Amino acid sequence: MYKALGLNHLGYHKPLPEAAEAAVKYGYGGISLNIGEANGYEPEYVKSLLAEKRLKTGGFNLPFDFRGDEGAFKDGISKLPEYCAFAEKIGETRCMTWILSSHGEFDFDENFRLHRDRLRAAAEIMGAHGVMFGLEFVGTPSAYREKKYGFIRSLDGILELIDAIGAPNIGVVFDSWHWHFSGLTRADIGTMPGSSIVMVHINDAPAEIPADEQHDLTRALPGATGIIQISEFLGGLADAGYNGPVYSEPFYAPLRDMGFDGAMKAAADAIDSVWPW
Repeated sequence: MYKALGLNHLGYHKPLPEAAEAAVKYGYGGISLNIGEANGYEPEYVKSLLAEKRLKTGGFNLPFDFRGDEGAFKDGISKLPEYCAFAEKIGETRCMTWILSSHGEFDFDENFRLHRDRLRAAAEIMGAHGVMFGLEFVGTPSAYREKKYGFIRSLDGILELIDAIGAPNIGVVFDSWHWHFSGLTRADIGTMPGSSIVMVHINDAPAEIPADEQHDLTRALPGATGIIQISEFLGGLADAGYNGPVYSEPFYAPLRDMGFDGAMKAAADAIDSVWPW
């Protein structure tokens, strides 16, 4: 496993060269790419920049919203082959998206079919370019109640969806927040093959909010409260043999008030405080 910097997780954006500088300065071994922006550079430039900074590629988010109407989906997925071809050229092998746990219009079965078909189409394009596709479940109880129809909110549910998609390059994104709030244990991760885990996020939960009222976008820096047992979470990943990127994803509003350097130091200190290796 290696610590990776995802500026978007911390509420910031910088051009790739500046993001790479920050990753080195604050002790990260990898970096998340905005694939749309990175695609504006020559592949050899990106490869040489990462090699010079001794940074690993850390993955990218699916660069369009697959949940929209059919026209928006077709427009978004039409650009995916270009992005994946670029990813292949720079040695980027990971992509992820998250699965919302409720929907305002589609019942479970309708929503399942939409996810199965659209994510299969995306996975097939990624697979042709050697890119693994990770799906993240949202285990926050309040998110499941947010809209009329509940949807997938657990590891078992995401594995069922992955099985229905049937693509060999599709796996799981583990977030310590969703791991904790869906009641999982170290063993639930440790029994999985590490090759099926695509990406990892860590964070903590505010101490003053009851579990059933926690909100997905109001979190805390890793190790801040100890509500989430990150040592158990990371131990499960080690048991599984996971060797990919680990991001701090705290959705912690005070980072915006610290300024870029202050926020980067706070985030780096937090991830270092729980990093056991």
